Parts: sequence; structure tokens; C-alpha cells
Amino acid sequence: MRSALLALLLAPSVLLGADAKPSATVKVGTGIENRDVTGEAETLQIAADTNLYLWARVSGLPADTTVKLVFARGESVAWERERATAGSPYRLWVYRTFRAADSGEWTAKVLGPDGAELGSVKLQVEITK
Repeated sequence: MRSALLALLLAPSVLLGADAKPSATVKVGTGIENRDVTGEAETLQIAADTNLYLWARVSGLPADTTVKLVFARGESVAWERERATAGSPYRLWVYRTFRAADSGEWTAKVLGPDGAELGSVKLQVEITK
């Protein structure tokens, strides 16, 4: 009886992944609706001065952990913002305004508190005139 009760008490931590490896699902799109990204595509054709949203669902991190949301061109970081998680899993997003000279290949990524990449997505941005 005791072992059955102990198993029931421990089951939620196993099912919820208490020791889960930190990770992030990353998406980029043209908007946010109902806490999810809209207008997601691998190639985004947009006008200059359009906001693109980096959306992430971060898992496996404790509450009040700071992560970085990054837009990078090649190997160099072009733009980044820090955000704190409020639990696990946790959805968060930021936006960057893309200018006329920002056409090209980009990578959107989420970095953990130790700087390790938790998730990323590559995209092609084409600025229309």
C-alpha cells in the first residue's frame, strides 16, 4: 500500500519532466494572436519597416530564468532582448523592425542563461519596394 501511494505521489514529477533538458520551439512570423505566431513562413516577403515577431515556447527551465531572444545574420548577433520565464513551459515573444537593408538570410534563436542555444529557426527575409 505504501509503495503504491509513493508511486502516485512521484508520478506527476516524472510525467511533467522535472529533470527535462531545457529546450525551445522557435517561430518567426508577422504577428501574434492568442499568444501564438501568425504569418509564419520560411521566406518572408515584407515591406521595409515591418515588424517580425520571434515567438518561443521554452520548456525545462525554472521560473524567473532569463533567456535571450536573438536575431542573427550569419554568425553575428544583429539584435537581442532578454526576457524572464514565469514557469515551464512558457511562451514569450519579441519583435524587431526590419529595414530596407535587412534582406537576406537570418537565424532566430533562444539562448539559455548559460548562453547555450535552446532552439532556433532559419528564415529568408526579402524586403519589397
